[in-house]
Amino acid sequence: MQKDKLIRHLNKQTNVTYLYWGHSTYMAGLKFPKVEKKCIGKINSKGEFVPNKTFLALSVEQQMETGLVDEPYLSPYTRGDVPRLVASELRKRKIKHGLPVDTRHVSVYVQK
Repeated sequence: MQKDKLIRHLNKQTNVTYLYWGHSTYMAGLKFPKVEKKCIGKINSKGEFVPNKTFLALSVEQQMETGLVDEPYLSPYTRGDVPRLVASELRKRKIKHGLPVDTRHVSVYVQK
């Protein structure tokens, strides 16, 4: 297993630099290497790193290993962590505005 590294790609049409976390492996008989990478964010116009949800899903150790941050980002929530109060409030607002309430989807996000 190779060590992952930071890969930068500049989109010349939008002038945005996208950052990928991954590595390339030499493949005998091919003219190009096998590349395993995933987009973890981009560089904004001020030159600052803007993480995406893939970066936020990385472990604390992997985030620090990238060298892009001084302290790890903590994801604001993970799937299924929406509290009961938020789900019930969402249901009330839908009823107030006459929108259909589908309890099957709300119950997925409610912790029991």
